[in-house]
Amino acid sequence: MPANCPHCDLKYNMEAGFWYGAMYITYLVGTMLLAPLMLLMNYLADPGFFENLALFAILLIVLIPIMFRYSRVIWIHIFVSYDPDARGESAD
Repeated sequence: MPANCPHCDLKYNMEAGFWYGAMYITYLVGTMLLAPLMLLMNYLADPGFFENLALFAILLIVLIPIMFRYSRVIWIHIFVSYDPDARGESAD
């Protein structure tokens, strides 16, 4: 991840531990995606515990990098408002 935005020069590392909140967003998104899938699978196919565990472990290994990237986007949008006119200007 770059230190600053290439368009508006926003400093991404605002303070130590700023991005920890994105982990909670990732957890929330993962739960919202996988819980309904688990309920649907149990209703339709009734797989065993280890089949569920293996499937969801594989899904999470594949999806966590994608979910964490978008979770950082959601997290920074909570704290930083987007200004389309700031392109090319310094954020200082």
